[in-house]
Amino acid sequence: MTWEQYWYGNVWMVEAFREADKLKQRRINAEAHLMGMYVYEAVCDVSPVLHAFAKKGTKPIPYRTEPYSMRQEEKPKWEEEQIAENERLKAQLFFRNWARSAQKKFK
Repeated sequence: MTWEQYWYGNVWMVEAFREADKLKQRRINAEAHLMGMYVYEAVCDVSPVLHAFAKKGTKPIPYRTEPYSMRQEEKPKWEEEQIAENERLKAQLFFRNWARSAQKKFK
């Protein structure tokens, strides 16, 4: 925004420029955060090799083949399956413990 636009232009232009700058800063911050996530994952993937006492033949974890999803509501299919399996195991454990406690009470 030039000084002429600021002093002689529409009053609402200042607010629009502020909002545009805020959105630009958010986008830059999101890009930096995403880059940090990729670097962090890459370092974690190679860390087994960098370990001082790593066994001979240790290989790094392969780097991801696809980028991170930008949508938060989207969950991978394997994650949904894992959640369902965890819930099933919790219920199974609960009923086993309940059955054991019932057997002890009625003996």
